[in-house]
Amino acid sequence: MKKITAWFLFLSILLPLLSGCFGNPTPTAPTQTQGTTASTEPAFSYPIKDSNVTLTMFLPGLSSITYYYDTANDIAVTKALEAAMGLDIHYLDQYTDSEKAWEDMFSTGDFPDMMSFNPVTYEGGPEDACKDGAAIPLNDIIEAYMPNFKAYLEANPDIARSIRADDGIYYYIPYINSVTGSHSYGAYYREDMLKEMGEEEPKTVQQWHDLLVKVRDRYGITPLACNLNGLLQYGMFAMAYGVGGNSTSWHFALNDNGEIFYQRNSDQWRSYLTEMHKWYEEGLINKDFQNRASGDSNSAITNGDAFMTIGWLSSMQNNQVKGKKINENFQLKAVATPALVEGQTPEWGYATNLISGFGTTITTSCENVELAARYLDYFFTEEGHIISNFGIEGESYDMIDGVPTFRPEIAKTPPAGYSPSQSAARYSLATTMRQAMIKHEAYYPQLMDQQCVKDAIYIWHDGVKGGGFLHQLPGTLTFPVDQQEPCAAIINSLKQISSNWSIEFICGSKTIDTDWADYIAALEDAGLKTAHDIIRDAMERYNAR
Repeated sequence: MKKITAWFLFLSILLPLLSGCFGNPTPTAPTQTQGTTASTEPAFSYPIKDSNVTLTMFLPGLSSITYYYDTANDIAVTKALEAAMGLDIHYLDQYTDSEKAWEDMFSTGDFPDMMSFNPVTYEGGPEDACKDGAAIPLNDIIEAYMPNFKAYLEANPDIARSIRADDGIYYYIPYINSVTGSHSYGAYYREDMLKEMGEEEPKTVQQWHDLLVKVRDRYGITPLACNLNGLLQYGMFAMAYGVGGNSTSWHFALNDNGEIFYQRNSDQWRSYLTEMHKWYEEGLINKDFQNRASGDSNSAITNGDAFMTIGWLSSMQNNQVKGKKINENFQLKAVATPALVEGQTPEWGYATNLISGFGTTITTSCENVELAARYLDYFFTEEGHIISNFGIEGESYDMIDGVPTFRPEIAKTPPAGYSPSQSAARYSLATTMRQAMIKHEAYYPQLMDQQCVKDAIYIWHDGVKGGGFLHQLPGTLTFPVDQQEPCAAIINSLKQISSNWSIEFICGSKTIDTDWADYIAALEDAGLKTAHDIIRDAMERYNAR
């Protein structure tokens, strides 16, 4: 029996690397109105009348739902969707052990009608998920019963390619992230301190260096508080050199010619480490960056011990609220990747993938494939798009200037004990479920009640060419089974080697001028060429789809 475990091990290492690479990173949202279909079936409309069928769907355990409800069947949005579609859906999500439930399904061959998971992470990829019964080919089904999804694929050919397997078959209907939901991590600083100093926001790495020196000298603090990820991987200063970024957290990316390259043996990485060693020696970076928890950096910026940090948007939200309570002038501002040369537009930024492989399959156990297809197709209608993201008009959201907008009691002033996202999860699948759907562009910003945090989403996207997507590898590369575990082991070794050596280069226990060749040799001995060739071949297969 094929399982998700070995393949998941590989992709759990590689998936942060594999993010959608689109010429246009903003997919076209559904525009068809509810109840309309292709001209071949003019009589079909929602809600479906007298179906008398209950469809079942497997969901992994979702604590953000089951913490407040027994099951996803109890939340308002699933009930609203059932009513709008005219279908009865039973979610199978009450598991004390999701992995055992998964194993039992495959050992017995007794599947629900649909399954929400990531078939790209399945051992052998979506093709083997099909062979084992967890998925069926959907090409003919899309053509016959899914006019709205078909229209969506025609309007978004890059997404269509991303979700086709190497054999040209569609095996699942995807969960599609929004661009606004893809920008959730970056750098931000104390704008009130900048104004107090009478300084302008820097545009280049050198200008930022000079400003941080002034902050250090005026306030007697270490200006930049960050942890290992913020400095080596996700930080704007690394990305200014053309390395780093979310999609490349295991260090492979696309160069300017669209070719695979390994970042951590590049001249750009060497130049970046040289600059960071200088900053470290000058006291511009906290000395404990390699061991610092993100919470420590959050405390530093709220209590005045740091000028800048690099972290999650949710942390920025919390820091703004806490900082304002301490100092009424406290004000944070996000900043995008700076240029190396003034006037240049950077091309690298933190942006998570629009297509990661999560979605919904129809299984071989499904006895009513048409109704399962109609269920999945509904999420690509205009009405389904809105309900799945915002719930019930007049109860959880109102239309304001043509934009579905959560009511204040949902997102701005949620019930006691709920965060805004937990409150929204009662009325939205966009938070956690990762079944087939499209996350709405207006969804994520509405969960942030601080204007500077809302602004951050767009600063991080608009501040770099292509929104940070240009150099990412696609999120749905597939690999032969015999390559998965060997490549996973190599990538893990490369990660350890590059991180350990980079820390030593920054801190000065190793010297770039004298020790760089030994570092490169260590990477090569760990199998760098083998990993490079495996990923390159996967990219070539992807391009041939």
